[in-house]
Order: sequence, then C-alpha cells, then structure tokens
Amino acid sequence: MKLKRCPNLHYYDGDKYDECPHCSAAASAPPPPPAPKPVFEPAPEPIAEPEPAPAPQPVPVSPPAPQPVPVPPPAPQPVPVPPPAPQPVPVPPPAPQPVPVPPPAPQPVPVPPPAPQPVPVPPPAPQPVPVPPPAPQPVPVPPPAPQPVPVPPPASEQPDSLSSQLDRVSFTGNMEDARGRSKAAAPADDGVTRVIFDELDDDFVLAWLVVTNTSSKGKVFTLTDVKMTVGRSDHERPVDIDLRNDRSVSRGAQAVVIYDPLNKKFLLQSLGGKTFVYLNRELVLTYSELRPYDTLRLGETEMVFVPFCTEKFSW
Repeated sequence: MKLKRCPNLHYYDGDKYDECPHCSAAASAPPPPPAPKPVFEPAPEPIAEPEPAPAPQPVPVSPPAPQPVPVPPPAPQPVPVPPPAPQPVPVPPPAPQPVPVPPPAPQPVPVPPPAPQPVPVPPPAPQPVPVPPPAPQPVPVPPPAPQPVPVPPPASEQPDSLSSQLDRVSFTGNMEDARGRSKAAAPADDGVTRVIFDELDDDFVLAWLVVTNTSSKGKVFTLTDVKMTVGRSDHERPVDIDLRNDRSVSRGAQAVVIYDPLNKKFLLQSLGGKTFVYLNRELVLTYSELRPYDTLRLGETEMVFVPFCTEKFSW
C-alpha cells in the first residue's frame, strides 16, 4: 500500500488509484439544477367603462382591489455533500528498542605470586679455636715499695663538693614559690647556690605531646608545669618543648600550653611568632581548648595531645 495525499488533503492508495477517488467522484456528480427564475406577471389592465348618460350623474366606481403578486417559491438549496471520511493514517510500527547489553564482568585482578622467601642459611659451624701454646712464665719481679697515699682534705674544704654547695644554699618560701622563681631570669652570680626545683625529677606529670611525623617520630614531650612553651631554642631564647629538628619552626617560643588546675582544662595559646600554630588544622590566633588526642602542628611537626590530668583525676 502506497499512501498518497491529493491537493484537497485527501488520502488514497497510490497503488490502487492513479488519482484521488474522492475528487473524481465529486467531479463526475451531476451539477445541481439551476434555481428557477421568479416570474413576474403584469398587472391586469383596467376595463374601460362606458360613458354614462349625460343626464344622470355617474356613480363613482371604486377601482378594483389590486391583485396580490404571486411570490415565487424559494430556490432549492444545494444539498451539502459531506466530505469523505479521512482515511486512517497507518501508524508505523515502533522502532525496536535496543537490547541492553550487560556490562562486562569484571576481570579478576591477577594476584602476583608471593615472593620467594629466602631460604634460611644455617650458621656456619663453629670452628675450633686453636689453643695457643703456653706462654713462657715471666720471671717474678719484686713489687715496688709502697708509696704514701695522699690524704684528701675534708669535704668541707673542697670547693666543688656537694656538702659545700648545700652549705651555701639559701631559699625561703614554699615549693610553689620555688617553681615560680625557676621561670624568672636567673640573678647575677653572687656566690650563693640556689636550687631550681623544675630541673628535679619529682615533678608531677600533667600531659604528654607525642610527635607523629618528621625525623622525631615517636618522641614524647612530658608536660610538668602549668605553662610550657613550644618552639625552637637558641642561646638567647630557650623553650620548654624544643623542636630543634624542624627547621621550618622559627627560633624562640611560638606557642604555650597552659593547664588550668581549677577547671581541669588545657589551653593552647599562640604567641604571635613567625610560625603559625594549628589545632586540628585550624589556625589558632588567641586561645583554643585542648582536648584528648587533638593534633597540634607547628611548622612541619605534628604532635598528638594526651592528657593525664582530667576531671576524673588531677594532682
């Protein structure tokens, strides 16, 4: 079947008809009869009356009533020919949907064969140690005469003895005063020995800082004071926690770790040095609270904070 459309928008089978059958049927139909023309009849001429006798007066005769004009019947209207019903347009069959191709199965990753383990080589058998021949016996030499042993002076007279240092110790106050004095600048040498308690080994542990990278990985710094500075020491600016192996840290104190014994909290304060201080990768500008296992970063060094004094326990 070859579907065609004529200029009058009629669809027909092109294989069966050479031209549109609907238009041909309309052309071969007889034309409608022409409408009859209306016939107009002339009005009847009035009949001439005979002249009346002169004696009697003529009686006026009313003119005849006009005859009604016949009205022609209306022309027959042409019967409208309904247009031919539109032929249904053949709907082409739906295009075949593509068959989904399943993704290729993942190929197994070849597992390399395990590296051959080195065959343990048994240690060589111990060689017998050659026994040297017996050495000739030395000729006995008489011992030298005993020399007199010098008698050391009393301990109180030795200038560098511990007793002489303890005799010159001068300290007044309690342990807390001594801890505070150790942080102050050392006074001029006046010949009197002073005890610096922070250098002793009996300080109480407050927390730890553990290095997790760089060449100092695994190194532990013990926090034993309520304020301990962090940075890189030099001769003029010593610090408590010295990151001497990290050259990206500026010299001097860059931060300070503070322990608040009243609220049992640790704080980290930036001292505004050239090296930025980060806490959990956040820049510290003033104060930030330290929590267990927080990461403190100065330069290239990262340290994990591990507290010992908490709300459950404190000195």
